[in-house]
Amino acid sequence: MATIIDLAIVLVAWLVSLFLFVAVLSILGALDPTQVGAAGLDPLALSSREIALGFFGAGILFAIGGFYHVYAWSRLGATPGQQLLKMRVLDAQTGHLLRPARAAARWFVAELPGLNFVFGPYILVWYATVAVSVGRDPQRRGVHDRAAGSVVVRYFGTA
Repeated sequence: MATIIDLAIVLVAWLVSLFLFVAVLSILGALDPTQVGAAGLDPLALSSREIALGFFGAGILFAIGGFYHVYAWSRLGATPGQQLLKMRVLDAQTGHLLRPARAAARWFVAELPGLNFVFGPYILVWYATVAVSVGRDPQRRGVHDRAAGSVVVRYFGTA
């Protein structure tokens, strides 16, 4: 559930940023939004500009998602979705907030499924790996938690 809440927040931020980017390009005359996608959904008929915009959009989504998670884990101890469910992501050894580098490692390893366009059907192998790693660990730490040296804990107080 926390992931769904966080995904919604990241997607709204992404859509707003893309809207602003396209608006600025349109105002500058570098892009005619009425012509984008005019060829339909045929990927072979897309122009190089449309392909570049697609990769740019994916890169912006990657950057926004990364900043959102790394900032939340390293400064707040949890994303807003995790906070609603009274969860915290902490350093497994010290119990303190993650350092930004560890938060980035956790996010990147967890985000490997987001690279679906690269891995294709092998994405199922990744999900199976995460499920097995969580099931075998006594603290229920997934591959991404082990890579970052983090642990997810539940709290029942106000902090």
